[in-house]
Amino acid sequence: MSAASEAVLYRAVHRHISPSIAKMFLLLSCTSSGMFTSATSLLPSTFTMYTLTLAAAAMLNSDHRRVVLYAMVGVIWGWAVAGVAFLPYAVLLLLVGAPTVYLSAGIVFLIGTLAPMIAFDRLFYGTWTFSLWNFIKYNVFGGGDSALYGVESSSFYLRNGLNNLNLMLPLALVYPLVALLDLFQVTGHQWRPRLLIALSPIYVWLAAITALPHKEERFMYVVYPLMCLAAATTLAPMHLSAAIFKQFLPRKLARRLSRAATAVAAFTIVALSLSRSAALVINYGAPMRLYKHLPQIPEYTNATRCNIVSVCVGDEWYRYPSSFFLPGPAYRLQFVKSGFDGMLPLPFDASQGGTAAAPYQLNNKNLAHPDTYWNDTSDCHYMVALQDTNSAPADSGAWRVIARERLVEASKSPSVWRALYIPVLSTRHVHWAHHVLLSSKTLRRSTEEASEQPHPVMV
Repeated sequence: MSAASEAVLYRAVHRHISPSIAKMFLLLSCTSSGMFTSATSLLPSTFTMYTLTLAAAAMLNSDHRRVVLYAMVGVIWGWAVAGVAFLPYAVLLLLVGAPTVYLSAGIVFLIGTLAPMIAFDRLFYGTWTFSLWNFIKYNVFGGGDSALYGVESSSFYLRNGLNNLNLMLPLALVYPLVALLDLFQVTGHQWRPRLLIALSPIYVWLAAITALPHKEERFMYVVYPLMCLAAATTLAPMHLSAAIFKQFLPRKLARRLSRAATAVAAFTIVALSLSRSAALVINYGAPMRLYKHLPQIPEYTNATRCNIVSVCVGDEWYRYPSSFFLPGPAYRLQFVKSGFDGMLPLPFDASQGGTAAAPYQLNNKNLAHPDTYWNDTSDCHYMVALQDTNSAPADSGAWRVIARERLVEASKSPSVWRALYIPVLSTRHVHWAHHVLLSSKTLRRSTEEASEQPHPVMV
C-alpha cells in the first residue's frame, strides 16, 4: 500500500509539477530510512500516512472529491488524531471551492465509512459500540492522559527527524521559504501554490504533535512521504543555491554549480539513509533474529492443557517483535517481574471472548496488575534476557544459552556511531551487549520430547 500510494503521488508530481522533482522524490522516498521503518509498520499512523499521501496526490490533480474521500478514510478507519493533518485541505475546499458540493460529498463518504466500521465493531466486540467515539471521548473529553506513557522535550522530533531523514528534514522545513522566493521570482522558478497547499499538512501536523507532552517517533510517520516530496522540491533543482550563485556568477556557471550542489546533496542523503537503515538492522535487529532459534513444536501438540511452552521476558519485554515470531501455537509469551511497573499487554484468549473480552487486568492509568505476570522464572521453559559482554554468564546451574545475538547498548555507545553504520568503524566504537535466549535445564526435557513426537499419519 505504501508503494502504491507513493506511485500515485509520483505520477501527480510528474504530470503537474516537474519531472525532475518527481524523479528526485522517487529517489528520496525509496532510500529514506524513515520510509524504511514507517512503510513496513502495521500501525494506525502508517495507514493514515497512505491516505494523506493519496490526498496530496488528489490535491495536485485537482480531484477534490477524492481529497475528501481519502481524508474520511484516513481519519475514521485510520487514526482520528491525524485529522489535524487534513485541516489545511478542509479549509481550502470550504473557502475556495464549492462548499455545498464538498459538504454533500463529505456526508456521503462519512456514512460510507462509518456504517461498515460500526458493523465490524459489533462483530468483533460482541455489542453495539462505536470505537471511534470511544477513542475521542477518552483522549479528548474523558480525561485521558497520554503523559502517563512518557514525556519528551520539544526537540524530540527534530532529533528523530535528523536520525531518519538526515538532510531531508531541514530541506523539507525550509520549503515554505523556497515557495516564498519563487513567489517573488528570486529563484527564477515558477510559483506553484498548488504544491505548497499539498505540502502544508507537514507543518500543521509537526506543530500539533510537538505541542503534545507525549511524543513517539511513529507520530511522524503520517507526513514522511510529504517530507520527502518537500525535500525533493527544495533539492531538484536546488533553489537556494541557484538563487545565491546567480547573484555573483554568470548564469551558465551558476546553473552548473547548482546542479553540482544538487548531486552532492542527493548523494549525501542517499548514503546517510542507507547507513541509517543498515544500522537499524545490524545494531538493533537482534530481537527479530533471536526467536528463530526456538525449536519447532508439532502443530498438533495440545496447547490448551499441559503442553504450553512458556517463553519469558523481563526488562526486555518491549523488544518483543510479535507472536508471529514464535514457532507454533504451543508457545506462549509470559512476563516475569522486572523493573518495569507499568501496564503490560495480555495474550489473545478465545476462551474469554477473544476480541469481545474486557480483561479486568487492563486500566486507563497505566498501572501494573499482578495477574499479568507469570508465576516464577522456574516455570519458564525459555528466557530472553540482555547480557552485557563484560558481565558474568547466566546461571549455568539452571539455564543454558542456546542462542545469542549482538545488540548495541545505546546508553553506553556514542550517538553518531550507533545511529549510523559505517563498515569496520562502527563495530569498534559502539558497546555491544547480547540478546540471549536461555533454556531451562529442568523443563527442557519435556519440550524436547514433544518436539520429537512422530507426526500422525494421515490416511
